[in-house]
Amino acid sequence: MKKKKIKINLALGSGAARGLAHIGVLRALIDNDICIGALSGTSMGAIVSAFFAKYGSIGEIEEIAINITKKDTVKLLDLNLSGIYKGIFKGKKIYNFLKKYLGDVTFSQLKHPLQLCATDVFTGMYKIFENGKVLDAVMASISIPGVFPPYKVGDYYYIDGGISLPVPVKPLKDSCKEKVVAVNVIHKPSSRNRILMRMNKKNEKRKRFYEILELFSDIYGLDIPKNYKAPSIVGVLLQAFYTMEYTLASLNVKDADLAINLDLGTTNLYEFYNAKKIIEFGYEEAVLFINNNKLFFAP
Repeated sequence: MKKKKIKINLALGSGAARGLAHIGVLRALIDNDICIGALSGTSMGAIVSAFFAKYGSIGEIEEIAINITKKDTVKLLDLNLSGIYKGIFKGKKIYNFLKKYLGDVTFSQLKHPLQLCATDVFTGMYKIFENGKVLDAVMASISIPGVFPPYKVGDYYYIDGGISLPVPVKPLKDSCKEKVVAVNVIHKPSSRNRILMRMNKKNEKRKRFYEILELFSDIYGLDIPKNYKAPSIVGVLLQAFYTMEYTLASLNVKDADLAINLDLGTTNLYEFYNAKKIIEFGYEEAVLFINNNKLFFAP
C-alpha cells in the first residue's frame, strides 16, 4: 500500500543570498515525504520557487548555486556607469544568466502553480504575477531599488517585492485550500551582517569585505582605496532595505499556518558563493522543524 503524503503550499520569502536556504528547506520537505503543491515567492524566494515550479525538483538550482564562486558573483553585477540614477547595476547579466535556465517558460507551462510578488513603483502596492513569462516576473521581484533599475512588465514598472510583501503568504492562502507554510530568512537587523560596522582590517569580516572590493577592482579596473573604512553605498541600501523588510516579514508570517524562521547569523546578503553552507543550514533546520511539528505534517 502506497504511503499517504501530506500536501502543503509554500511561501518563500526574500533575503538575497540567505534565501539560498530555501533550497535546503525544499530538499528536507521532499526527503520527509511532504508533497509540495503551489508556491509563492518574493525576491530570492521568487528565483528558488520559479526553478522548482519549472523543473519539479531542486536539483537544477542546487547544482547551479553550489558552483557559484566569488568571482562569478561579482561578474553578474554589471556596473551602470552611464545611468547610475536608475540603479548601481544594470541587471542585464543577471537577466541573461536566469534566461539560460528559465527561458521563455510561462506560468501555464509550470509543473506547480506559482505566484511571484513584486512592487508597483508608482502605487507602492504588491503585484502578484500568475500569468505571462516567469522570467519577467522574477526580474521584477528581484529589482532592489537603488541597486537595480525598476523592471518594466507591460506598461508598468516594478521593484523588489520585499518592499511590500517580503514573505508572500496571504495571496497563496487566499487562493489555495491546503495548509500554507512560510519560510522566512529575515531576522532582526541587529543580529545580521556586519557591512555597516567600522571594520578592523585585522578582523576576519573586514578581510572578506576587502576580498569583494578587490574583485571589483580586478574585473572593472576600479580605483578602490586600500584604507576604506566607511560602509559602501550598496551596503547602506541593503541595510535600509533589510530593516524595512524585517518589520513587514514579521507581520506576513502571521498569516501562515506554520512558519519556518531561519536565523543565518552573520551570513552576508551577498554571500552567494557560500551556497553549500547556506543550503545545508536550511536543510538541517527544516528537518529539525519537521520533527518538532510531526502532528502538523502528519498525513
